[in-house]
Amino acid sequence: MTEAKQKLSDECYTSNGTVCLNLSNRGLKKIPAKAFDIKKLGFLCVSDNELHSISDFLEAAKGLKYFVANNNRIESFPKSSINLYQLTCLDLSFNRLREVPGSLESCKSLKFLNLCSNSITEIPDFCFSFRRLEVLSLGSNRIKCLPEIGSKNWTLKSLVLESNCFTELSGSVCNLVALQSLRLNGNSLTSLPRQLDSLEQLQILRLDNNKFEFMPCQIFDLESLVELGLSHNQINEVPEEIAKLARLDILNLSFNNIEELPNEIGYLSELKNLNAEGNPLQLIPTSLARLGCLLELNLGKADLTEFDENFCFCSNLRVLNLASNGILFLPLEFSNLKILSILDLSSNGLEIFPEIIATLPALEVLLLGDNRLTDVSDELGRLKRLKQLTLENNDFEEFPQSLCELESLQVLNLTGNRLANLPDDFKKLRQLRILQLPGNAIEEFPDVLCRMKQLEQLDLAGNRIAQLPEDLKQLTCLESLNLSNNNFSDFPTEVCVVPALRQLRLHQGSGKKLLQIHEDIGCLDLLTHLDLSDNELTSLPETLGRLTQLRDLLLQNNRLKVVPDAVRQLKSLNTLKLENNLIAYLPRSIEELGGQSVNFNAEGNPSKVPPAEIVFGGEVKPIGAFVHKYDEREQSLVKRMIEAIQYRIDKADFRHLFRKLGVSEDRMTAIENEFKGKEKSKERIPQGFLAWQEEKSHLATSGELIRILHLIGLTKMSAELRSQKAVTDMIRL
Repeated sequence: MTEAKQKLSDECYTSNGTVCLNLSNRGLKKIPAKAFDIKKLGFLCVSDNELHSISDFLEAAKGLKYFVANNNRIESFPKSSINLYQLTCLDLSFNRLREVPGSLESCKSLKFLNLCSNSITEIPDFCFSFRRLEVLSLGSNRIKCLPEIGSKNWTLKSLVLESNCFTELSGSVCNLVALQSLRLNGNSLTSLPRQLDSLEQLQILRLDNNKFEFMPCQIFDLESLVELGLSHNQINEVPEEIAKLARLDILNLSFNNIEELPNEIGYLSELKNLNAEGNPLQLIPTSLARLGCLLELNLGKADLTEFDENFCFCSNLRVLNLASNGILFLPLEFSNLKILSILDLSSNGLEIFPEIIATLPALEVLLLGDNRLTDVSDELGRLKRLKQLTLENNDFEEFPQSLCELESLQVLNLTGNRLANLPDDFKKLRQLRILQLPGNAIEEFPDVLCRMKQLEQLDLAGNRIAQLPEDLKQLTCLESLNLSNNNFSDFPTEVCVVPALRQLRLHQGSGKKLLQIHEDIGCLDLLTHLDLSDNELTSLPETLGRLTQLRDLLLQNNRLKVVPDAVRQLKSLNTLKLENNLIAYLPRSIEELGGQSVNFNAEGNPSKVPPAEIVFGGEVKPIGAFVHKYDEREQSLVKRMIEAIQYRIDKADFRHLFRKLGVSEDRMTAIENEFKGKEKSKERIPQGFLAWQEEKSHLATSGELIRILHLIGLTKMSAELRSQKAVTDMIRL
């Protein structure tokens, strides 16, 4: 067995007698021909690669049933008939196809065809003539219309046409008589074909994000509908005929212009999820209280000022969203919602905590942010199942003691209050994993937090903290720490001994600026995200290069003059932000950051090499290529300049020249000691230039040499070299 075939065999496995080969996420630019030689190959996955086309060898895999090639760069498919008679599933989504491959017409056994997220503009007729096709996905393309479907199609069950360019829908879609799911969201439809009632088996109809001004009356004849989506349209009214959709489970009417819901909605006895968020509703019909199966009710971002007590008889309700209304109190009957698990009352202007909430024994998520609360009820501690509590942007000056009794609490958000400290009883929250306290008035790091060993995320940004305790190292589970916009005079080295830390944020847009980063930063060997933006850093320690798992490095809005050498060692880097520094020269090593997929930004710098228009693109490969070519030409020019002047410089100017060029005193002394006497005096000068190039690297430029010669009075030499450089630059241009 050849080595190539052995490697492929290592990726094979057998499932229910079918040989499966998984080559996903391998950086492949073509499928290995040996893959199609594997006997009884039934499943081939090559997703998440860099394929531009599909090999003609594909036809050799006669037994192939499943071919998955999504997330590539495929522009073409075999043009001749591929005769894969057993192929039942083909996924070519998220590629660059401009048309449905005509060769697919011969794949008579296809049941699932996914061509979503390509650049397809037309659907060929044969897509609706497959005798076994059940799912056809063509979402996120550029299709404007359907082909004429001449006869009834008895197999297709799901048709996905979302996010295309339809302004009207052909009546021939009604020939898809077996259709159960039709997704047309994200188009520009204003109406539906009148024969739509022939789709008697249709259960899911999604018309969200279109341009409907009214609910098409044809919908009300689709008595098998289970899910109806009409969100983000321009609908003003819900007709009373809605009651005819007796099997409806999910009804999404969010973000329209509906001012009133009809009483007939109360007849939708199977309804489990009603979403009317983002409508100017002032009243909700009391008939909704009859919806005994209702599990989720979303009435957020409306104009409600009260919650009707009748709704409290929807005793199966588990999720209730009343955010962004004007509700100031809840009725006593609210306690009937015994199994309610999620309640959102954020952005209502509440000044007094509704104590009735404490009677909801099943509550797990309570959202009360963006109100005017100054305290919460002592009864809140009764919510023994509460896992998430948000109280951000209220008016708390003291931490509510009752919160310490929430023994199941895992997430607590108190952002944007006026808290100065935490009580000692805070340690009782033994399940707490995420604590958010940014934008408060904390001046000293709360000692009690060092006893919260289970904490995984801690956000203390926007406070007044000036130093950290040594006991911070006890937070052995802490993975994310945000200390931005505080008052640290120096880099807080205490963070460097937090053993599990993966994300560290110290951007100082409104806090005291850091001038340098301690070399102990290299101890955080698990770090994947480091934000040091908005400081006054002029350099970074070499130990930064030890952070081999670092993926995101944010250094924008500092005073860096060069790209730190340590950056080139960060082989896992995906994001590098350097905008608005003082960098004039990008190093050639920038192309080693991992390819053109790197999110790189160096705009807003006084860029000379490469020029700003190349830096603006943010593509590391072109930047690296430009710098590479520039370096070669610049080195050649500097070499010629040195050859032209090195024996014309008087030995008396030796120290003066190279001191101005920035050569170290020790290096100059070493050169003088090695080349003593008149007979060797001429050798000092070329050795001095060699030292200059070694010590200054990319800063040892022709322009710098010309400038220094002029500065020390060797104006004739400077003028000659300036002319030489001008001629070279003209040739380059």
